[in-house]
Amino acid sequence: MFARALRFGVRFTTEFTLRAAQFGLILIAAAAFTLYIAGVLSAELVLAIGAGAAMALTWAVILFLERMSRSVAASESERRRRLLRAGLCPNCRYDIRFLVEPRCPECGQRLGTTAPIVETSR
Repeated sequence: MFARALRFGVRFTTEFTLRAAQFGLILIAAAAFTLYIAGVLSAELVLAIGAGAAMALTWAVILFLERMSRSVAASESERRRRLLRAGLCPNCRYDIRFLVEPRCPECGQRLGTTAPIVETSR
């Protein structure tokens, strides 16, 4: 997560730090749930912490998976928009500012109507 953030130039803001901490905590909960399902954590331990805590852990895993799928989709669409605004192909980062047709000549990616296409006179 941090390597990807550095690669795409994400600043380490407070929001990013909080998301990383939240991701870490949910990852710990998911690991505990996986260990319980695999039988490494015993049922006695679940009974000791309570059935409510086990149910909360289950819901935490479900919400984590849902949240991460939305987060990945949102970050990908934001990355694509940012690259298109900068005049770069979202697939290969080729300079697409002066294209005649809405297709990247480097990778063949169809750019749609959101690409900044500039008409050239011949």
